[in-house]
Amino acid sequence: MNTARKGAQREHKTLALLRAQGYQAIRAPASKGMFDVWAVDSTGLYPIVRYIQVKSGKWVYGDELAALEDFAVNNPGASVEMWRWDNYARAPKVRVFTAGRWVGAEAEIHKHRFTRHDDGAMEM
Repeated sequence: MNTARKGAQREHKTLALLRAQGYQAIRAPASKGMFDVWAVDSTGLYPIVRYIQVKSGKWVYGDELAALEDFAVNNPGASVEMWRWDNYARAPKVRVFTAGRWVGAEAEIHKHRFTRHDDGAMEM
């Protein structure tokens, strides 16, 4: 399987997991942009917006990582995430940029749900 097809397959798996949790999710097919998937949960008092970079095998690093961190710092209400799908994995490994650092390297999606407080702060 070529890398483009593998990436699209991982993005579709990501969409399915998010939609199962009640998110409205879309992907940017064949984009070379910063994020592959956007997800919104607008059922609460404040909408939860997740920007997700989907990877197969390796985490983001270097300039691409710096761009994700800059986006997170400049958009404090957004959840900036990296999802890494290992071969044959049923769930991704998830990292979330929060409080100036990446957390949750080994967290799985079913453990990863945000709660938004009245002041707009988010917690996992």
